[in-house]
Amino acid sequence: LARNAPQKPSFGSVISRSLGARSPEMPPYVTIPKSEAFGYQGAVYLGKAYNPFEVGADPNAEGFRVPNLALPEGLSLDNVQDRRQLLKRFDTLRQDIDATGGLSGLSGFKGQALEMVSGDRVRDAFDISAESEQLRDRYGRHQYGQSALLARRLVEAGSTCVTVNTGYWDHHDNVHPNLEQHLPPLDAAIAALVEDLETR
Repeated sequence: LARNAPQKPSFGSVISRSLGARSPEMPPYVTIPKSEAFGYQGAVYLGKAYNPFEVGADPNAEGFRVPNLALPEGLSLDNVQDRRQLLKRFDTLRQDIDATGGLSGLSGFKGQALEMVSGDRVRDAFDISAESEQLRDRYGRHQYGQSALLARRLVEAGSTCVTVNTGYWDHHDNVHPNLEQHLPPLDAAIAALVEDLETR
């Protein structure tokens, strides 16, 4: 059953643990716009550090931005750097006493989160508006197309594995109308991605 608890790490988490990111600032494993609902794209026993970074927003949305990459209102990059130095001084917990790996996973996420928020590389990679209007049109102005384009940008910037989730495909009825809705944008997105990769 789909609602069984995940038993094994996802392939993206295995890749993340085995290879990491090709660029240290980038998240190695990303899901667009978010991970699927049942938890099967997680790291399970590998530890929280190998869970995917969830984009958390539709790349086709007007004014698309990644919620977790924005600094809270009233917080500057200087504040972030000051707090980072303070954390280094106070973070004296011995992680080897944490048998679950939870602390080390959180510590890895904390360090990566600081790099992602304070650096330009990750924000630039997620800035899909930097692509030409013509190319965005070729991919398709829908979640399928813009997600595929964003995936290409993230891999070029240094992420190792990107999973695009486009909704549920497990149709038990109305199969033909559902596929008529899903297949044309998916076809356009894949065709544009393959052509784009070939030209690049």
